[in-house]
Amino acid sequence: MSFSRAHKNCHAALSLIPFELPEGCLRVKVRSAPARKQSAPENGPFFSLEAFTQTQAFHRTVSASDLAQFAAVCAGAYFKTASVRYETPNGICTVTAQANRRGELRLFSHTEQPQPAASAPDRFCGIPEGTAVPFLVRLGVMTDRGTVIAAQRHKFRQINRFLSYVYDILPALQTDGGEPLSIIDFGCGKSYLTFAVYYCLTELLHIPVRVTGIDIKTDVVEHCAHIASLSQYEELFFQSESIESFRARAGKTSKERTDLVISLHACDTATDYALAFAAEHRAKAILAVPCCQHELNAALPNAQKSGALSADFSLFARYGLIRERFAALATDTLRAALLEAQGYRVQLLEFTDMSDTPKNILIRAVVKGPADPRAREAARSLETALGCNLTLSRLLSETTAQ
Repeated sequence: MSFSRAHKNCHAALSLIPFELPEGCLRVKVRSAPARKQSAPENGPFFSLEAFTQTQAFHRTVSASDLAQFAAVCAGAYFKTASVRYETPNGICTVTAQANRRGELRLFSHTEQPQPAASAPDRFCGIPEGTAVPFLVRLGVMTDRGTVIAAQRHKFRQINRFLSYVYDILPALQTDGGEPLSIIDFGCGKSYLTFAVYYCLTELLHIPVRVTGIDIKTDVVEHCAHIASLSQYEELFFQSESIESFRARAGKTSKERTDLVISLHACDTATDYALAFAAEHRAKAILAVPCCQHELNAALPNAQKSGALSADFSLFARYGLIRERFAALATDTLRAALLEAQGYRVQLLEFTDMSDTPKNILIRAVVKGPADPRAREAARSLETALGCNLTLSRLLSETTAQ
């Protein structure tokens, strides 16, 4: 149910409804409240009401009787257009009431015939531009009219590109019994992608999820939690903690299911702790974009001095710029091999255009089967040639030993 096209100078009707609307309310959207907000059956159902002003969205839960009084008072008197959609045996019926200048209502009805189920598109098109998405407005990516802000267009592209990767692995994430997908975003930061994944799955694809964002910065986590609350994202949670601490606290034998692990630009070995957690808890899929691979870059000169670095790679360690880029590529290559050794099918993909960010290699891993000893040997052989033992290798070796 929705109400729109508010009269500019007609506020008398607002005094007759049993709850307050925000000043300057332009439109209202109503839907059934989540199960946890429903009362006992004898008290009737409850509804979630979202009221929009020029710059903000306000939320409240109302009873069926209060909603009925609101509709009776405001349809035509305050809002020129009121519309309701409901299912019938013949299809989805839409009834619209439109008021003329004198406040007289005219009713229009239309029934959409059910269409045969279409096959899923080959590529998910992402969040469309042109309709305001509350979390993108609050994060400064969109205006309240749904226009992407010019300076944030690269961020909008990144979000939709990432969502396309999520869409590709959805078949691997299916759960038995229709349970909500369990998703953890390690190093979520300002949580553009955390919010986007939650919104995409729940609002666009209608897939129940439970998403947790983990970040070490308390102020950022509090801000994200506030936005989630304003947006009424009831299964989106945030907590302030390091990835290393979260992994240690969760333990390696926790029975809590994790379907998807996300890690975008977690710095240096923080990515390794996220990947280790995913492998230890047998996450069905992993999407990680590593950042700042300092560990191998710092280790190569020492390996060269000690003679542990193979002569085949000695020239890569001689020049600082080349060593940095080589270390980044070698680190992600080893990470991919180590995940393959844990039974994942791994792809290294271009996350987004190089002009948006140079950290644009995405590790996409999906559970395939049992451990692959050949991949472990390949990783061990490369580590030996580089004279190093990466954090992820040590973490997974510790898990295997236990």
